[in-house]
Amino acid sequence: MKRKMDSKTKILTAAVLCACTTLWVNTAWAADYTYLNNVLYGGGGPQVFESKDSNNNSIEMTESTYTGTATGDITGDVKGVYGGFALLKDKYSWDDEPDLEAALEANDNKVVINGGNIVGGSTTIAGIGSSWNFTYDNAVAGGYSNYTLNNTVIINDGNIATDIYGGLMEVSNNENQDHPEIVGNMVYIAGGNITGENIAGVYITDEGRNNRNIVKNNGVEISGGVITAETNNGNIYGAYADDYNCILENNKVIIKGGQINASDDSKKYTFGIYGACADRSGSSANNNIVEISDGTVTGAIYGAYAYASNNNKLINNKVIITGGSVSGNVYAVYSRNGAGTVKDNGIEISGNADLSEAELHGYDSSRSSNQSGQYLKADNYQGSIKSIDKFDTVNISNGSKVAVEEVDLYSYDYSYDATNGILIVNESELDIGGLGYVNELSVQSGILKANDIYATDNIQIVNSAGTINLLGDSVGDILIENSDLKVNKLYEFDNLIINNDNKRVVELGNIDGSSYFDSNTYTQRGSAIINTDSQFKANSIIGLKELNVDMTAINWEKDSAVIDVSGAADLTNTAISATGTLAAAAGTAVQNGDHMSFIKAGTLTGASAANVDVKKLQIGFASEADVELQDGANSIDWVVTGATAPTEQTKIIGESRTAAVAFVNQGSDILNNAFGLLDDGKYGIKTFAAAHGNYSRYDTGSNLKVNGWSVLAGVGDTVQKDNGSFSWGVFYENGSGNYRTYNDYSGLSLEGFGNAVYNGGGAMARFRANNGTYAELGVRAGMLKNSLSNAVADGFGMHGGYDTETNYFGTHLGVGHIYNIDGSRNIDIYGKYFYTRHSGESFEILGDKVEFDDAESSRLRLGLRYNTNTQNDVSFYYGAAWDYEFNGKAQVKAADFYTGNPSLKGSTAMIEAGVHYAPDNSPWSIDFGLQGYGGKRDGFSGTMQVNYSFN
Repeated sequence: MKRKMDSKTKILTAAVLCACTTLWVNTAWAADYTYLNNVLYGGGGPQVFESKDSNNNSIEMTESTYTGTATGDITGDVKGVYGGFALLKDKYSWDDEPDLEAALEANDNKVVINGGNIVGGSTTIAGIGSSWNFTYDNAVAGGYSNYTLNNTVIINDGNIATDIYGGLMEVSNNENQDHPEIVGNMVYIAGGNITGENIAGVYITDEGRNNRNIVKNNGVEISGGVITAETNNGNIYGAYADDYNCILENNKVIIKGGQINASDDSKKYTFGIYGACADRSGSSANNNIVEISDGTVTGAIYGAYAYASNNNKLINNKVIITGGSVSGNVYAVYSRNGAGTVKDNGIEISGNADLSEAELHGYDSSRSSNQSGQYLKADNYQGSIKSIDKFDTVNISNGSKVAVEEVDLYSYDYSYDATNGILIVNESELDIGGLGYVNELSVQSGILKANDIYATDNIQIVNSAGTINLLGDSVGDILIENSDLKVNKLYEFDNLIINNDNKRVVELGNIDGSSYFDSNTYTQRGSAIINTDSQFKANSIIGLKELNVDMTAINWEKDSAVIDVSGAADLTNTAISATGTLAAAAGTAVQNGDHMSFIKAGTLTGASAANVDVKKLQIGFASEADVELQDGANSIDWVVTGATAPTEQTKIIGESRTAAVAFVNQGSDILNNAFGLLDDGKYGIKTFAAAHGNYSRYDTGSNLKVNGWSVLAGVGDTVQKDNGSFSWGVFYENGSGNYRTYNDYSGLSLEGFGNAVYNGGGAMARFRANNGTYAELGVRAGMLKNSLSNAVADGFGMHGGYDTETNYFGTHLGVGHIYNIDGSRNIDIYGKYFYTRHSGESFEILGDKVEFDDAESSRLRLGLRYNTNTQNDVSFYYGAAWDYEFNGKAQVKAADFYTGNPSLKGSTAMIEAGVHYAPDNSPWSIDFGLQGYGGKRDGFSGTMQVNYSFN
């Protein structure tokens, strides 16, 4: 408890103070001091016994005056300035232990310096009843007390040679006492010349006591002025705590301008800027920031620094640099102890900051246990960096263009956890002038240049370009995809995978797939998997366990080589395989005797033609040539051994044309049925409509299947004549059908999707004599749209199809006789002829020219229909017919080769049955029918017809 003093003690104390110290020149010692012994106080002062808090004070200093609690003139240089001063010091007490419950506070105080000189130094208070004195260093502080909250210092100008604190705290062993969180202390520097030691939002000094303070949201903001560190200990802190087991969170240093320098090069790496610094064990520092947007900084920078141990943490601290100039070491985080958790701390750079003399570190080099997630992110950064090391991830992204002298993402201290060491270049450029050490490398849509990169794990280079010297160190897989890349040297890897198209060039220099155990012994280790449409170049090849080439994307180039080795290629004991198709672009001229090398080298050993099994050259999708592998002097060559010929898959184009022709032919069937619908025994004007759905399979050598619907609608008239009746009509027709194609050429498994749609119109007429004989004529014309997708493929694996529009024209001729059996039954015996002609078309598929000749169908049908119950409203019919197609060929040419087109020529048997509803007292008549087919055409169809007579 706080010790009480009686009035006698107070009088004695006052007398002693007046006699024993030069500070106490005013007998009103308990009042608020303004200017005492060249020290300015906004409120409070060096009070001893009757102590009290000092809150809500302000003091503003110019060169010669001050304002605040009082206004006055300044005589001589000022030693220190305090907005509020209220300190309970244990050495003032009558015993050795401080009275913690009496701890004081200085809160919400403000200091503004607009000019003048502040020289620092120290102030001494003589002890009472003992031989010691209490001395404290002078400073500029918003508040100086046992606890300080929400104090502010603003420096606009002046010469300051002492420490600057938003809040300055001294407190000891208060871990078991209720005490406030230390928040809101700030220093703002806009100008002036500062040559002191420390600048801090809050500075807690307690001689290493166990206080467990929580320190949040304090900081320093610098927008101008010149700050020079005159000693090795001069630092800038968002928050500093000399305090066991403290927690520092969300503190910051923001630099928007000014000049911040170590006084000479020897101090460059000792003078530091810290988002937060906890300098005793058991401390944690999380979410603290140093942010630099302008100005010049020479010295070390730390997102956070802490003496973490056991379960303590350093998490999510960062340094953000968007402008200005920085020289020295920059750490995302620094931990003095190997224990604790160090996680997800980072450096983020953007803009055009000058980092040419900056060394960027994810964490300190000697204390890395239990660390993960430290990162460097360059987001649209344009500039150079001296070095980069000790990050789990380095991400160069979003249009950055970065030059760096050295990159080291290895972890050499194996007594601690290793970093992931991943280097990512994404839509950016990275130029590494010296050595680069990484565990993993990923380049996505970027450019990488490096003299030497040592890697220990997987490497991915996708949609990128660059020139590098890639030196392995137990590398895993190396993937190069769609990239223009020159690699001077490549060795010690598991799998080299090259997936390239669009004629991108890969030059891999000296390839050594070996793993070396000593200077004289090695084992074959690496495998090369090549899938490229352009040349794969190397200076030399040795030590490969496997060499696998996917020929799917290889482009035939006469007198060139798939694998072109300028020096020696030793493939002894290398397992060689080549799969896929040797391919050339559509229209490539190929002659007997032309050759291309699978591999060509200055000196080739250990490989022969027997290792490679590719015997076809595919040209576009439509033609091919036989090739033979032959051993050359230092090469393995494909040699063309015959003339080009059409590929099997060209027949699919003919099938699709035939399918469309067959579907339009089916439209003749619905027209044939419409004649009976029009001539229904009722006279006068009438409208009619019919719908026809079918499933058909044609035996053309490939079982062509066509499904679809057709509709017909029109208007007509039936006129009674002396010797019979005459019917005529005009109509609109539409059909939509689909078909499938199947392609297994050269190992393909393609199912093509075809669609045929026709739209047209026509006219029809029929004369039926009184004796039952009739004759009929019909014409039809329109446009057919035929499309096919995913039907064929070229040698590069590209799938293709087409879309066409052609005209069609058709005629229908028919004769027959209806034999009456009795009043309710008759037999209709008929002969019909159908003719359809389709115009030709030319187009391209995958670069090959395709031509459709005119296509014709000439079809004869002979049959009969038995009608029963004709005197009633509902009648039935049954029929059979024989159909013969005389032509039905759809000639197709692809790449100047006729495709051996399928034909519809042949016989088909047809049976039918149906019901007809035509009441005498109704204008309506309706017909439903089913048809079945066998022979050249297999399948079934259904028809519904409706007729309305106006008379």
